[in-house]
Amino acid sequence: MNVYEHPIAYLLILCDELQEWNRKGYGTKDENEKVPIDFDLLIDESKLNIRYEYSDGKSSEDFIRKKYESIYSIIQIGDLFNNGIKIE
Repeated sequence: MNVYEHPIAYLLILCDELQEWNRKGYGTKDENEKVPIDFDLLIDESKLNIRYEYSDGKSSEDFIRKKYESIYSIIQIGDLFNNGIKIE
């Protein structure tokens, strides 16, 4: 999806993809997965930086990889941010 055809939907999808709802996991996979508890967001004319905070202070490379894949597969991030996004 690109921002020019559906600007409101684009922004809502981006917000939803960046948000981690920190739902309680009930399955074995969910219990072992690290999820963020908070995040900081920096947006300027060319990029979006998001830094997730974890309860143990350590990031998960698997979580970050999945987040990139999810966002880039759904929306054309370059429509708004020429330098893309940075996830930490």
